[in-house]
Amino acid sequence: MPTIHTEIEINAPAAVVSQILYQFNKYPEWNTFLTFVLGNSNDYSHRPQELANEHITIQVWTPGKQKPQIFDCVVNKWEPNNLSWEGHLLSKHIIKGEHYFEIVPVSENKCIFKHGENFSGGVAAVASFTSVFENLKPNYERMNQELKKRAEAGVSKL
Repeated sequence: MPTIHTEIEINAPAAVVSQILYQFNKYPEWNTFLTFVLGNSNDYSHRPQELANEHITIQVWTPGKQKPQIFDCVVNKWEPNNLSWEGHLLSKHIIKGEHYFEIVPVSENKCIFKHGENFSGGVAAVASFTSVFENLKPNYERMNQELKKRAEAGVSKL
């Protein structure tokens, strides 16, 4: 099945990147791809375990679209350095996506941020023969760059 996978080296501690990632309420300040994430709380940076199996609403903004897409998702991984959620369009049999983030510490002040999505379902299988998923990849890469910029600029502020 189709997959989008990206990664970027960030010159900041993994804990700083994790804190930014789990502060959903601050996404509009820096994230032009996932512009809105709403759960029961909007800042899980000190307690990611509260996201266990939580239903969240994600707003995805893709350049060229006149309005954002809204997805209802369920969090299925919520560790400090691993976050993922699963959502679908109409039905999981049509198209389902598991959006994931992984923070891999390299040293005290450096980490690798892995970010992507695994797709499944009938439409995903058909779309894998087109450029649909390749055309989405720059959005994931843009978010990576925005996260890197925020983490590297705010290491001493968090």
